[in-house]
Amino acid sequence: MTFESLCMIPQGIAFSVRIENREHSCLITDCALKRLYAFEGTTLDLEDVYRAYETEIHGVARRLISNGEAASLLVLRAPDFNLAEA
Repeated sequence: MTFESLCMIPQGIAFSVRIENREHSCLITDCALKRLYAFEGTTLDLEDVYRAYETEIHGVARRLISNGEAASLLVLRAPDFNLAEA
């Protein structure tokens, strides 16, 4: 998988996903990343957590976009993730 450029901001990590040749701007909150981090019990920093879960994070973003939840910026929060799937 090719990693796109990430933008670390105080609220989390901004990234984009491409669906049907259209770029969608997304943000995964630091709270959601910390929840993934706590679930694994790892000592990774938030960018490492993002990289470790990139496939799942993009899958959640794609699902939300497909469900019509795509605003100008799609914000992924902790409740968007079913940790049993992670």
